[in-house]
Amino acid sequence: MKLSPAIVTALRKAIEHAGTQTAFATLTGVRQNNLARYLSGTIKKVEQETWEKLFPHIKAFMAEHELQKFQRQLLPSLHESIPPDNTRLEFIRHICYSKELDAETKLRLIKEVLENT
Repeated sequence: MKLSPAIVTALRKAIEHAGTQTAFATLTGVRQNNLARYLSGTIKKVEQETWEKLFPHIKAFMAEHELQKFQRQLLPSLHESIPPDNTRLEFIRHICYSKELDAETKLRLIKEVLENT
């Protein structure tokens, strides 16, 4: 996941909310020195495993339009990650278990799948 300015800003706000980088590192399981590198721009993207640790803690600090933009960018990768022989139910299950999407987006996507197939 590329660390956009909006993500770095949300990360900074989440760290401030936690009190310190060390406190946020303990909360998320992401090493403090990596958090410092994300904020300084030394590291410009994070691995999926790290993103899954960070995202639940920073999404509350993302502007709504940035969160929606991020989720729209994620949708093509969701479609690409489903093998063509999967059924509609399996695709819905994939949406349900996605850690990157909030509940409202999951419901909207499931509704679209059900209405358009």
